[in-house]
Amino acid sequence: MAAPMTYAVNNQQYVAVQVGYGGSGIGIPFPRDSAAVKYQNVNRIIAFKLGGTQVPMPPNRANEAFPEPPPRIAPEATVRTGEILFFQECARCHAFGPAAISDLRKLPSGIHAIFKDIVLKGVLAPAGMERFDDLLSDADVDAIHAYLIDESWTAYDAQHDPATAQ
Repeated sequence: MAAPMTYAVNNQQYVAVQVGYGGSGIGIPFPRDSAAVKYQNVNRIIAFKLGGTQVPMPPNRANEAFPEPPPRIAPEATVRTGEILFFQECARCHAFGPAAISDLRKLPSGIHAIFKDIVLKGVLAPAGMERFDDLLSDADVDAIHAYLIDESWTAYDAQHDPATAQ
């Protein structure tokens, strides 16, 4: 993520580089064949030297199952409105699948319960999720949530169907 830097200790040259999350494209899913899908993309500094040992690999990424979502209760028109709003306001950070930021189809029940407070009141602002009350109404957030619940059910059902499992 950062430019490499070089230094020497006891006449041995090293090259160090910071790797991990960051940069642009945080809402873009990782390519299926990338190392970021297989390994956790944790921030770390790696230092290289000629004749050095192999760089330790980061831990493997856990493939978390989709939890059972809340019931689908919104009308289809609300879900479709939520889809449009999601791609206008949320998708630049939140992608479906392995990515730098949470896949919102995997929200735990406690987060579903406070979804509106997160989006409109900034409950998770200290963790980097700012409030959107200047861009979205209560109805907009309900529609986005309905869309996410609908997508969550699609993914949840697919993981139990061997023909469509992700």
